[in-house]
Amino acid sequence: MNRILCLVTAVALVAGPALAADFTIRKVTLQGSELHLYHDHVEGAASASVHITVGGKPCAPVPAKSLIPGRGGDKLAVLLVLDRGGTPTTGMGQYSVAVKGAVGRFTAELLGRKTGDKVAIVDSAGRGETPRQLKPTDNHTEIQAFLDALPAPAGSGADVYGTTNLGLALLDGDTRLRAVIVISDGVDPADPKGESPSQQTVIDEAKARGIPVTTVTVDRAGELGRAKDAQLRGQQGRASMLKLANQTNGAFRLVAADNLLESTLRATLKELAGLYAQVERTTCSLCGTLGGADGMLVDMALRKNALEIAHSKSEPVVQLKVSSTDFGACGAGASAAGVGDAKGQPAGSGAVCDPTRPCPLCESCTSGSCTAKVCKGEADCDAACTCDAGTCRKRKQLRDYAPWALAAMASLGLLFVGLARRRKNQQQQAAASAEAQRQEAERLAAQASSQAAMQAQLDDERRRREGLEAQASQQAAAQAAAVEALRAEQDRKLQDAAARANPVLFRLVSAANSEVPLRHDLRAGTYLIGAQPPADIVVSGGSVSSRHAQLTVDRSGRATLVDLGSSNGTWLNRAPLPANSPTELRVGDEIAISKRVLLNLVGGDTANTLAGDAGPSGPSRGRTQLEE
Repeated sequence: MNRILCLVTAVALVAGPALAADFTIRKVTLQGSELHLYHDHVEGAASASVHITVGGKPCAPVPAKSLIPGRGGDKLAVLLVLDRGGTPTTGMGQYSVAVKGAVGRFTAELLGRKTGDKVAIVDSAGRGETPRQLKPTDNHTEIQAFLDALPAPAGSGADVYGTTNLGLALLDGDTRLRAVIVISDGVDPADPKGESPSQQTVIDEAKARGIPVTTVTVDRAGELGRAKDAQLRGQQGRASMLKLANQTNGAFRLVAADNLLESTLRATLKELAGLYAQVERTTCSLCGTLGGADGMLVDMALRKNALEIAHSKSEPVVQLKVSSTDFGACGAGASAAGVGDAKGQPAGSGAVCDPTRPCPLCESCTSGSCTAKVCKGEADCDAACTCDAGTCRKRKQLRDYAPWALAAMASLGLLFVGLARRRKNQQQQAAASAEAQRQEAERLAAQASSQAAMQAQLDDERRRREGLEAQASQQAAAQAAAVEALRAEQDRKLQDAAARANPVLFRLVSAANSEVPLRHDLRAGTYLIGAQPPADIVVSGGSVSSRHAQLTVDRSGRATLVDLGSSNGTWLNRAPLPANSPTELRVGDEIAISKRVLLNLVGGDTANTLAGDAGPSGPSRGRTQLEE
């Protein structure tokens, strides 16, 4: 056994670290100067460096802020934002059936993988309609029922950016990996130029949450009878949607609004569902002039401790079709990062070179600095190098493994010597111990025989007492469990009765830019808001009065807010409230107790929709965050 252990240890030392499995590049997309590679997960490569070559040139890798949707055991939550603004014959409303059908197929495709992913939906049928929302769920039947219950659109264009911003909160705290898909033409009727401030709000909120936003833009330029002005608005809408995707590290898809819209939209969302099921995304920045008639070959490898531990096994090598494009000047970091260590600095490359100072093996002097040689075959590389994915790389030599072999042999010799000494000591100690045990056994044998009968009698009595005690303990435990079960059932019934008698009608939650976190369930009753008890809702802050404001909720679902003459006033949707004058609230209202405390009124547990009165309650009534 000791010899087998030595052999296993020696083999492990010679073999060195285990190599990670090779991987496949599933998809390559180009967005601006950034190249996105979607590929299988590589086990054990967390501390390795990524080396990507594009057309034989190194590509500078940058860490992806959000995997799309990086698996490794993590679950994904996807928010679908539906723009159905208009009527059944105008705007996005005329494509309502196509949008709902495509979304149903998307959820079936994503959730059918049984990976624990979830889907949430926010739907807007027009600026005059209250958005409807479905919280994250992995139940496709529940999603289909929600889609079937959506009413036909009967309003003006939808505020897609305000709806998206409202829906982002649905994903908070649900999963680590989150993504948003917006299905819209991107046209905001409140701002025909497509420069709505709500769009920048969505971008800022998505960046703060680390959520990529993929936009599926319905291109309505080909609609019959569309005026040039409407076509121009469509172009501006596409530009706005592209900006939203680009600035949140999301993707952009464009589908034509024709008689094939539903099938095209379904195919696009199915492709996104498959893409979201991939493992990882690695992003790198391109530089220099790349592309041309033959496009660009893309290759990716991972190295650790100067050894390649994984390489893409895509056959043939992935090719990206792109015309010759200048991606900007290559800085020192960009030109070297593709062949360096984890910090992006090369080992022996990137040095200043000239005819008197030649470059290292497998490299050539280009524009005064050493870079890896570009090759099409083995003949283009030095004898000690090989052509690997368009780049010359040094061949592994037997001497490269000599330090490992010497270390293994030395370790094996030391291990044999130590084991021999240990075995001899163990034999001597065993002999002495055996003699002492024999003598002790003879002495104890006589003593044990005289005590055997008495011990047997004592053991029988002890077992009888233990049996009685165990029986009594089991009975007592069963009785206690029964009593506890009755008490728990009674408590549950009392809690259920109390919840049905007085359900949560609204919730008061902190807005995204509030400096003070707060969340409070609102049932029917009156709530005093102040800086300290006895206030029902305590809000800390130097500008909050002890009796600042009062919020009243009646059982019919109406909520009112009154400022109690506070020192710094109370603001509703950025408009000041008159003191001691009750004002009716709606779901989505923003309440400012001070500059540091911003609260939003959202729906409770009684419905899946954001219900509320569509009109203001007074001349000083401000606009909700959604209306903005």
